[in-house]
Amino acid sequence: MSRRWISLTLGVVLVVGCTGGGPVPVDTAPPADGDPSPAAQAEPTQPATAPPADLAFAAIPGAELLIRGARDADPAVSDAEVAALARANAGFALDLYRALAAGDDGNLILGPHSISSALAMVYVGARGRTAAEMAAVLHFDSLDAEVAPAFNALDLALGARSVDGVDLRIANQLFAQPGVRLLDSFLTTLSADFGAPLAELDFDQPEVARQVINGWASDRTNDRIKDLFPPGSIDRNVRLVIANAVSLDAEWRYRFERADTRHEPFHLPDGSVVSVPTMHFDLYLPLAATPEYEVVELPYGDGDLSMVVILPEDLGRFEASLDPERLERIFAGISEQGIHLSLPKFALNSQLPLDDTLKALGMRSAYDAADFSGMTGSPDLFVSTSMKAWC
Repeated sequence: MSRRWISLTLGVVLVVGCTGGGPVPVDTAPPADGDPSPAAQAEPTQPATAPPADLAFAAIPGAELLIRGARDADPAVSDAEVAALARANAGFALDLYRALAAGDDGNLILGPHSISSALAMVYVGARGRTAAEMAAVLHFDSLDAEVAPAFNALDLALGARSVDGVDLRIANQLFAQPGVRLLDSFLTTLSADFGAPLAELDFDQPEVARQVINGWASDRTNDRIKDLFPPGSIDRNVRLVIANAVSLDAEWRYRFERADTRHEPFHLPDGSVVSVPTMHFDLYLPLAATPEYEVVELPYGDGDLSMVVILPEDLGRFEASLDPERLERIFAGISEQGIHLSLPKFALNSQLPLDDTLKALGMRSAYDAADFSGMTGSPDLFVSTSMKAWC
C-alpha cells in the first residue's frame, strides 16, 4: 500500500502584500478540510445538503462585501476545453506531488484542484515574466481556452455533482484593506469566473481580520473548516488575501460494516509491518488490475464523485511514469468486478508550505520581481503561500 495519498478536498490561501519600497514579510497559513476517511464514513452520518446557489455572494459578518456583478452561470467553454483544463491541472498536480514527495518517506496529502484554483486567481492578475512562469508551472500554456472561463465551467461541473449524500463546496473570496485600489477588470473576472467577490477588511486589526476570514470559511463550508488562519498568521503588513477553501462531506455508496473491521498486519514500503484496524467489503466494486498496479474505485453517494485508490507494485517506478494521459488510461480501465476489499482506516494531517516548491518548479519572479499589475496597475506586489490540510 502506498504511503501517499492525493486528495481533491483541500483549501489553499494565498496572501498578496504590497512591498512598500522593500520586501514586506507576509505570513500565511492556509488550512482546509480533507477527504472524509473511510473510518469516519463507516459510522452513520447525516445526509449531506447542497449549499445555496447564491452563497458566494452572501454577506460576511465583520467585512463589507463589495459585489462586482454575479457569477457567469453559462460560460462559453466547450467540453473539450474543460477536459484540457482538467488535464493541465493533473499535470501540475503530479509535478507538485513528485516535488513534495522527493526525499520524504512520510505520508503526503494535497489538494491539487484547490491549489490550481487559488493560483489561477493570482494568475489572472499576473503579467509579463510572472504570468509566463505561472502558466508554465500550472500547465496553462497548453490551453487554447482562456483560463478563467474554463475554471468557471469546471467548477460549475463539479458543483453539479453535489447530490443526495454528497456535499462538495468550493469557496473563493477576496479580502482587501480599505483604500487598496484593484482594477475593475481583475475584480470582474474573479467575481464572474471564480465566484470570488471583493470584501473590504481592516488588516490593521489583524486578530479581528483573522476571525472574520475564519468565519467566512466556516460559513461557506458548513462549519467543516473552522480555523483557516491560526493565531498569529495575519499581521498588519497584509493588504490583500485571495482565499480558496474546498470541503467534501460524502457518504460511501457502499458502506463498510463496523463488525467487519479488525486489526490486521499492514506492510510498509520499508518492509516493516504494523497492526492497523482494517475494514472489509465483499461485493462488486469498480476496479482494475495489471501486473504494475491494482486500482479500486469507491463511489460517493448517488453521484459521479469517487475516491480512487491505486496500489502500485513498485511505488517509485510507478510515480516516475505517471502523467495525465496514464491516469486517464487507468481510470478508463476500471470496470465493475467482484472483489474482497481490505482497506486500513486512516487519517492524515499535513501542513505544507509551498513557496520553495513553487519556486523550484519555475514560479520564481512571483516572489522577487513580481508583475501583478493586472491586479492594481502597479508591479510592486509579491506573493507568499502555504497550505494546511486535514483528512
